[in-house]
Amino acid sequence: MVLVCKHGARLHVHSLILSKWSLVIGSFPGVAQRRNSIDGAKEGLTEFPVDDPPDVWRAVLGLLYPVTPVTELDWDNVESIYELADKYNMPGVVERCESFLMSPRCSLSPNAQDNNYVLKWLAFSASYRQHKLKEKCMQYIRLTYRSIDELRNPPEGGYLRSVLANHPAGVQYIVDILSFVMQQRR
Repeated sequence: MVLVCKHGARLHVHSLILSKWSLVIGSFPGVAQRRNSIDGAKEGLTEFPVDDPPDVWRAVLGLLYPVTPVTELDWDNVESIYELADKYNMPGVVERCESFLMSPRCSLSPNAQDNNYVLKWLAFSASYRQHKLKEKCMQYIRLTYRSIDELRNPPEGGYLRSVLANHPAGVQYIVDILSFVMQQRR
């Protein structure tokens, strides 16, 4: 829908939101018909003439549109959000997840029970071809572990096996990377 304001200014708005907030606009024939039509988007834009200045309409629209708080990424939600964003090709969301993962405030952990467990994220980086995250994990491994045996024999509980099962592309990759990383330490 397009609000045609004073002096010909045109503001593109969502008819559903405007009709929800304004009984006048909601009862306008083109808007009401469009609101009840499944194919409303295919019918073209409905123009609604208003004789008000566009700056006032912009201020009102700022009050009408729902504002949702930005989701805070953390170790508990970043993996599932990244996977959904990757599945539905949402590059902006993927980028936000990558920024979180690469942030200096996001440190990795050697503890297999932590959500930020380094081997979990190394496997993840392999599954999603995240080269910067892989480098961050490798750097952490170089600085944290003394031998590859520490990595191959994690504490009981099967957590590492579940990590590898969730990221099958990462299994061989992790073995190769860990061998390479540990050879570099010698």
